[in-house]
Amino acid sequence: MSDSAIFFKSWMTDYSDDDLQVLRVAYLTGELHATTRLDDGRYAHYALQGEATSEFKLAIKLFSYTKSRVFEVLFYDVTAYRVLDEHGLCDLWPLDRPNRAMFKVGGHGWTKESPISFAFGGDESWMIATDWDCVEIISTSQPIVRDLAPVEREIVDEPLEAKDPGQAVAAFFERATLTKRLS
Repeated sequence: MSDSAIFFKSWMTDYSDDDLQVLRVAYLTGELHATTRLDDGRYAHYALQGEATSEFKLAIKLFSYTKSRVFEVLFYDVTAYRVLDEHGLCDLWPLDRPNRAMFKVGGHGWTKESPISFAFGGDESWMIATDWDCVEIISTSQPIVRDLAPVEREIVDEPLEAKDPGQAVAAFFERATLTKRLS
């Protein structure tokens, strides 16, 4: 694939150029289902209790190190999404992007790997890029970005019960004092 096929579009939010950490990615449909094929060719279907029903289909909760704030990105409709290590997107990083952390992208590897997903959702995806994880979403509607709360910083001598930065952030948030209750 040549770099000339890849294109970017700006996605302007209060956090577009921040240093971000993905905290949680969750479906909010209220219903969860699991199905498996049985040896006899029939299927076993399980209806599971999900989170409260919401008008949104996908919620991504993030922390901005730049602003010391928790916020979420909410999508009304989602054709497909993926969460991956930033190494899986090496074809994007040397290119000039309009924003550091939040932007739209098309013509890259996923558009060629999953053409049916993009056929239903357009030729570009919404990207949230961090130093550790990236979330890429195919959606035909503009997402809602909602500020949740500031977080007080605590200076410690070693990571809190964690071996890697992602675990350290999770442990930090379990102990952090939020100035506003998160929903």
